[in-house]
Amino acid sequence: MSTFEISLVASNQQFQIILSGLQYTLKVRWNAMEECWFADIYDVNQNPILMGQALVTGSNILEQF
Repeated sequence: MSTFEISLVASNQQFQIILSGLQYTLKVRWNAMEECWFADIYDVNQNPILMGQALVTGSNILEQF
């Protein structure tokens, strides 16, 4: 399994990424109350795949899949 590292800046962001030959949209946002980044993942047609996933250092957000 490959590991991908995405460097974030201090603002909400949206990326188009290709994983295993398929395009996805990754949206990340900072939640000041939780003091944590959260991610949403959409397929090429903007259908949600994963919503509101907390990004935690060292964790695999796709492990359950």
